[in-house]
Amino acid sequence: MKKLTKLVFVIILFIFSVILPSVLEASQVKMIFHKTTECQKIESETQIEKIHSTQGDCDEAEGGIEVTLGLDFFIVDNAKATNIYDFGGKKIQSFDKEKMEYSETSLYAIVAFHSAEFENRKMLGQALLETGSDPSAVSLDLYTIETEFGIESGEISNNEFRTRKKKGKTDHKYGKSIVAQIESSSKVLPKDLKDTFDKFLLYYCSIHPVVRRKIRDAKYIPETIRYNFNEMNMNKTVSLELKKIAISDDKSFNAPEGYKKLISAPELENILQEGLLCEKGENYLDEEDYIEISKKAYNNNDFLNAIIPLMEYFLQEGLNMSEEGINLFKASQMDERVMILMQGLSTENINSEKDVESALELIESLNRDQIDRVHVIDIFRANLYNSIGKDQMAIKLFSSVLKENPYLTGVYIDLGAIYIASYNMDITWDLWSIAKKISPTHPLLRLKYYSLKK
Repeated sequence: MKKLTKLVFVIILFIFSVILPSVLEASQVKMIFHKTTECQKIESETQIEKIHSTQGDCDEAEGGIEVTLGLDFFIVDNAKATNIYDFGGKKIQSFDKEKMEYSETSLYAIVAFHSAEFENRKMLGQALLETGSDPSAVSLDLYTIETEFGIESGEISNNEFRTRKKKGKTDHKYGKSIVAQIESSSKVLPKDLKDTFDKFLLYYCSIHPVVRRKIRDAKYIPETIRYNFNEMNMNKTVSLELKKIAISDDKSFNAPEGYKKLISAPELENILQEGLLCEKGENYLDEEDYIEISKKAYNNNDFLNAIIPLMEYFLQEGLNMSEEGINLFKASQMDERVMILMQGLSTENINSEKDVESALELIESLNRDQIDRVHVIDIFRANLYNSIGKDQMAIKLFSSVLKENPYLTGVYIDLGAIYIASYNMDITWDLWSIAKKISPTHPLLRLKYYSLKK
């Protein structure tokens, strides 16, 4: 009986240690893949020219890549670059090893760009369909768009996707085409890293969301990931071949010494650097300070300089003013210069570019030398210039305003609106993050930052 018990024990040990796949117990797993890419350039709807992975438009960082999965981040590292997707910090850090430069981008900015561009591409694809053209010839068919941006429109039936297992491989098909092929390893992916693995497939691999979920929900770490997608008139096939799996305890998100941070809008470099570090110091004015400045001007019958600080307070904090401030505002309104300013700011009279130019003339007719906080006037000028497409003039004025008062929440919000219109989401998000830091309850933030964040 004892011999039988011992034999059973040995068999059980063999099953769990050899036959059953091993489970990685770790908060971080490092996977080392070898990456290759093949491209087929689509010259027309009928002609396809094959291009090797090291030439022309297919010249990508090939060879070994290390993928580290953590509970709230993943890192992709190769010979040329390191990309850190930090979901806890809500940002992506990209390090160029050759140029010794790095950049930081808000994850919210990426999502916002993807959402907006996804809708644009859908609209363009639909327009091509209506003219009788083939959207797939220019990578504007719905499947390609959903794959590129990782977003489902709900217009493609799940019945279009099928899975077939054969000889240790899983083929994922869309229609008649194999769009991904997975060969599993014997290693089980820890359950607490499945979400991070899904994010790796989303942000790094161009795999349709339906297929991505099936890969994520599989039990094992893939031995090989092979997938096809279209991009810029190019059909690409990417293969990631697993070479090594290891436990990793490294989690260092600091920029290496000697690396220079890149900003996609150099004209705002100082503003962004100072704004992101902005703390309310000695130069910060609260409502009491603004009212004191206003009262001093009012007592000297200088009503324009009495009303401007009250406007500045609202632009900075967006809060309801005290009764004292409201009374000062009302008492200053009938001054001739104040009425000129108000007429220039009235939107009722602005219906054309000519109306904007007339409003600018009114505001600029005020003697700047007689205005104490003239940077507030420049905020109004900047907004008017922006409304007629003179963005660079508006940016220049807004930038000069922030040098005078770096706590003007409304200016960061308005600047962000200019950059989001040109799809510069990372700069927009940085500007709105500064605004949120200064005045998190500002009503303009509710209209822009929080609605976009949702």
